Amino acid sequence: MKKKTSPKAKKTTPEYDSERENRVLLEQMNKSINLVAEQHGSIKQEIKQEIHQLKEGMEQRFNMLEMAVMENNKHIRGNSVKIDRVEKKIDTNISNHEKRITRLEDKVIV
Repeated sequence: MKKKTSPKAKKTTPEYDSERENRVLLEQMNKSINLVAEQHGSIKQEIKQEIHQLKEGMEQRFNMLEMAVMENNKHIRGNSVKIDRVEKKIDTNISNHEKRITRLEDKVIV
């Protein structure tokens, strides 16, 4: 009895199998894409962490500056009051001196 040979059973492999090569290339590309995606995720996390740290640092600096500005405002207000007092004293002294000078001039001219 003769054995029947099916066309699928005896498939000869050519020297160059383009389908196999394409599958291998696709697997390599898939691995590369996965690697890039993982790196992207880790870089994204690092950037988020750095931004968070910078934000915290900036908030601390802002709070310090805000306190310094408020303290300076208090000093400025206090200095304004002192300046007003000194200005009044100077005005009083000038008016007193003007009166004295006027009396002296009146005595000298007479």
